[in-house]
Amino acid sequence: MDLDKYEQNILKKSKIKEISYHKTDIIDIPKGHLVELRGISDSGILYLGFNIIKSIQKDGGIGLLIDSDHTSDIEFFKEEKPVIMHPNSPQETFNILSEESLLNGVDIVLINSVLNLLPLDGNYTTFSKNLSKLYSNARKTNTTIIILNPYTSNRYNILSIFSELIIVAKKTKTLNKHGKYVGILGEGIILKNRINLQCNKFNYEVIY
Repeated sequence: MDLDKYEQNILKKSKIKEISYHKTDIIDIPKGHLVELRGISDSGILYLGFNIIKSIQKDGGIGLLIDSDHTSDIEFFKEEKPVIMHPNSPQETFNILSEESLLNGVDIVLINSVLNLLPLDGNYTTFSKNLSKLYSNARKTNTTIIILNPYTSNRYNILSIFSELIIVAKKTKTLNKHGKYVGILGEGIILKNRINLQCNKFNYEVIY
């Protein structure tokens, strides 16, 4: 037996595909993957997502914010506003993100939130198919898609099946200045990691 050749074949089969990342001020975010960012309202997940977009845009990237609620405080971005879309239904959101030409033109998409993706008719088979296509489109276009989940898990946990990285955000401290509430300190815990991210937890700061 040619042991050198045998060893080379093993190494070839076991080689982990190299994944590229967006280097942000908070945490490295994988390109071309579906990310679930979980946390209840006081964890600051929306502004945590905003900070990730802002950090990527500072490096020349382009962000897309899907805001079905029309509630996001876009003034947070000041001069570096992302592209913003306000779809009127869950299916319209998925239709927008099925356009590969659109995804090829942006580096990161932030969806606020998974609640605005749930089917109005309760058909979770359709929801699963839409998430599967979204997962595939992220891979094809190398676009990062972050979906906010304001609960510790969604109803049937379907989103978590397709998410390759799940981050749970928890508030650890309230920040006050001159007696006024100005933000929070938090801890991000990596709950699911299918992209070999060399991180188990990280700290973050959200200033409102």
